[in-house]
Amino acid sequence: MIYPYHNCLDSALIQNGYIKNGIKKTAIVNIDRDLNEICKGFKRQFSRDIKKASKKEIIIYESQNYEEDIDLYYNQFQKLLIDRVIERTGNCYKRVSYALVPYSYFEMLRDVLFPKKMARLFFAEYNGVKIGALINFYYKDTIYLGHTSVLRGEYNGLNAYKLLIWHIIVDGKKNGFKNLDVAGLHPDETHGQYHFKMGFNGQVKEIGVYSKSYRYDEIKHAKAIYNELRGLK
Repeated sequence: MIYPYHNCLDSALIQNGYIKNGIKKTAIVNIDRDLNEICKGFKRQFSRDIKKASKKEIIIYESQNYEEDIDLYYNQFQKLLIDRVIERTGNCYKRVSYALVPYSYFEMLRDVLFPKKMARLFFAEYNGVKIGALINFYYKDTIYLGHTSVLRGEYNGLNAYKLLIWHIIVDGKKNGFKNLDVAGLHPDETHGQYHFKMGFNGQVKEIGVYSKSYRYDEIKHAKAIYNELRGLK
């Protein structure tokens, strides 16, 4: 399945055999404004949490060694994310499978997108411990919220996740980006993920969902005929 974020891709997908079979929603935060104005648009609790986190000596910085840090992200933070999904879903394979991103995917990010600054990795560090990590994607004037994972337990109240997002807004604005795409909203508007992402005061946008059939049934049928013919010899 593909969720294109640009309407210009629609015709290209259709020409290549993809079928539009649904709609997803995302939210776009306009960061081409004064920082105080952006922050005022956040959910009140978000603004408070970001201010509190900023005072707790949490350091946010960009990775300068993608070769090693992508391994760290995969082996530590991606594993944490998978464990959390397993816990929340009761180990439902269908829902856990969305978090099972292969290492080869992160290798491609490291080798293709990171050198071009189309993907960047940020860490949140507290008392010398990396407590959070965030991979974002950058295209034209928009930042796309990517993979995020933070430590829980004793670090749960530090709001590292919100501070990471605030940092990329500040950094993105500084580097000329105009929008932050929160990369998808949960279809259930009562869900916690929906409320969290909408807390950044983004404008809801609909995006198409495209899928492509690889004619598995036809291949299966052809194989059955082939086996039948072989049996007649």
